[in-house]
Amino acid sequence: MQNKALITTIALCLSLAKGVNVWAWDNLPGTSLPKLYQTNLYTKIAHNCKPVVLQNWVHPTRQVFESMGNRIRKVELCNNKIFPIFHVEMKVEISYHSLDKQTSKYVRKLLHDLIRANGGYPLAIVEVTDNKIVYMKKSTSRRGYTDLSYEEYAE
Repeated sequence: MQNKALITTIALCLSLAKGVNVWAWDNLPGTSLPKLYQTNLYTKIAHNCKPVVLQNWVHPTRQVFESMGNRIRKVELCNNKIFPIFHVEMKVEISYHSLDKQTSKYVRKLLHDLIRANGGYPLAIVEVTDNKIVYMKKSTSRRGYTDLSYEEYAE
């Protein structure tokens, strides 16, 4: 437990880039990873998920993803259709590691635009190329910030 607290503290310290708070890291390095359907996303957070038909689906979040060079593979609407899960091939990895000078502007804009396009409601992104789930929610403690949490999964 002490290691998890240390990693969370490190994540928080590294998240000083304007506009992003990293508030948790779910998997410790060296631990075995769950399959996607065994993650907290599908066992604790999301329920009654229904896939959308992408060719018919129109939503502002889709425009944000696609206009910034990301490819949506699948979308599920969960929790009475108010919690979306986007399965996406991301142009840039979303994490505190990607918040260097080169990509921080892109990542901050993407996060801001996604939360805004989703009406300020939380959402999850399954980064299919990195086997990572990114949970996003509008910060309740810092105006204009997006809180992030991560969970890794095995293929």
